[in-house]
Amino acid sequence: MDQNLRKALAEKIDEGEFGVGDIDSYLKLFAEVGNESDDLKDEVEGWNRTVVLALAEGDSYWISVVDQTFSCGKGTQEGAQLTLRAKGTTIAAILCGDKDATMAYTTGQLKLDGKLTDAVKVRSLIGLVREEIEG
Repeated sequence: MDQNLRKALAEKIDEGEFGVGDIDSYLKLFAEVGNESDDLKDEVEGWNRTVVLALAEGDSYWISVVDQTFSCGKGTQEGAQLTLRAKGTTIAAILCGDKDATMAYTTGQLKLDGKLTDAVKVRSLIGLVREEIEG
């Protein structure tokens, strides 16, 4: 795991400075953590999915899990099983733990295309990754 990136993101999260511009770096670290953490690998066993984070401002990012291997990138992915749509600030707040994903969904701030069970899995993964980042 890129310890410098982990430390920089942890500081931004801790200081309340994590924002939309940090999503790309966060997802890169998310994939690294996923590929190194036995807990995350166990969590995604048999769960092969691509998730797109579609920001209302136009940018999109994706994270993919195939055979317990994580990858990510900017843009959209054909055949994604789950798309989460929200303002960039909402996505950033969910990723850093400042906003509860379930509350964002129930209040209409977060919309999803795909199965709710996949969204719940993503919420769990975000929590596990955040624990690793904040260490």
